Amino acid sequence: MTTERKVKGYIQAEGLLKQGDAVVIGVSGGADSVCLFLLLADMADKWELSLAAVHVNHGIRGAAAKEDAEFVENLCRKYGVICCRENVDVPALAAKWKCGEEEAGRRVRHEAYLRCSEKHFGGKAKVALGHHRNDLAESVMLSLIRGAGLAGLSGIRPQTQIAVDGKEMTVIRPLLDLERDEIEAYLNNRGQAWRTDATNAEDEYARNRIRHQLIPLFEDANPKSVEHIARTALLAGQAEDYIARQAKMLLDGQGCELTGTAAGACQEDKDGLINEDGELKKAVLDKLHPALAGEAVRQWLVTRGVGMRDLTHYHIVSIVGLAGKPVGKKVELPGGYLVESGYRTLRIRQMEKDAPEFRLKRPQRTEAEAAVMDDAAEKSAILRIKKPAFGQSFTAEFGGYSFIFTAKEKGGSPKSRGKDENSFSIFINYDKIDKICLRFPEEGDRMVISRGGRHKKLRRILIDAKVPREERAAQVLLTDGKEVIWVVGIRDCPAYFVTEEAGGVLECFARRICDE
Repeated sequence: MTTERKVKGYIQAEGLLKQGDAVVIGVSGGADSVCLFLLLADMADKWELSLAAVHVNHGIRGAAAKEDAEFVENLCRKYGVICCRENVDVPALAAKWKCGEEEAGRRVRHEAYLRCSEKHFGGKAKVALGHHRNDLAESVMLSLIRGAGLAGLSGIRPQTQIAVDGKEMTVIRPLLDLERDEIEAYLNNRGQAWRTDATNAEDEYARNRIRHQLIPLFEDANPKSVEHIARTALLAGQAEDYIARQAKMLLDGQGCELTGTAAGACQEDKDGLINEDGELKKAVLDKLHPALAGEAVRQWLVTRGVGMRDLTHYHIVSIVGLAGKPVGKKVELPGGYLVESGYRTLRIRQMEKDAPEFRLKRPQRTEAEAAVMDDAAEKSAILRIKKPAFGQSFTAEFGGYSFIFTAKEKGGSPKSRGKDENSFSIFINYDKIDKICLRFPEEGDRMVISRGGRHKKLRRILIDAKVPREERAAQVLLTDGKEVIWVVGIRDCPAYFVTEEAGGVLECFARRICDE
């Protein structure tokens, strides 16, 4: 089979191009990009392709780079193809962007492809690159050495989407079914010269060492090793695509096609793996196969804005493991994020160094609260209440609750409560109280939890009551000075229970305003 037929067959099999497509070709002047340029130029008339070539001088190789650019421009002129040349100081940009020159160069080229596409094809062009089977094998080996999952082992894909300046571009690689020897033989048969980058012969870069040292060893053991590595990458890519599709279905609440524990998890929770707040459900995640759970976590992180670049397999496995961990366990991620285990879900939040737990935004005060709160009280989120005389009642609103305080000489029971979960009541020993106030938690708050005077941290009380971390700062407290009398709706202090010797009772009834 000729090289032309092989490449056209691959393009059709992978659906890389269709009649009338616009294509921006990345042409460095090397053998692979020149081969790609010639093949697409030959196809252009029959397939009605609109072509443009992009060449970027990275400002690294001096006179040789200038000669490369002139070579590409002459090639484009010969075949009547639009040529977009750009000169960029990549080392300077790498220093500015605080990244390696290789990464900076890739970003510069992507931006150049986009500019060419927008200028000549209204931004609708596909980008064709000259990666071949040897590049694929090198990428797989590099990923394997660095530690990779299925995505890394699948290597370079025939077609991918890349984001440049917030815009999506389709990248195609029509030569992935060719090996380097086939490409050079094709060019020699056509009498077509190409440029050779001297840095490709150096072993300073890891990819070059793989190319010059490891691949030859593999080929000595088996001449078809590059082909076999490429086939393994194809199978890994298929498996990765399938698992990714199942994970997306779970995250979207569509169930999945799998059987066994994954299917059981889907059946138990028809709404999928994510709740209405965008948090992962621990019970569902814990029942998934590790491969599916890991991919689901990866996609979840992407949807929540967590970058994947510095994320490792360890991070993903650790997050999956949180599904079986107690409340408060965390996994810190690159970029200042962490994933935290809640009572039923895993949630993502940004890390704050040494941030106190109760320094969250307080609910806005109501008009009734504003009438009795001065500026100092507002800043400290405290509503001070005057101790009523016997027979008097006082009404207040604070923190989403409506309160009624009534002072009585007799009656009441410290164990009385409201009849439903939206209303609560407490009876306090009138003789014990002095300065009553409603407020939110503060760092260091503690509460007496036994008649013997044993204290417990408020944070621990809220954890035991399964109050989510993000809601603890808005928990309403009834206090007597610094002493916590009542964690509303959760627990009251035995030191303020009504006794037979008590001279009176302060009855406090609370109801959530939103439920009235």
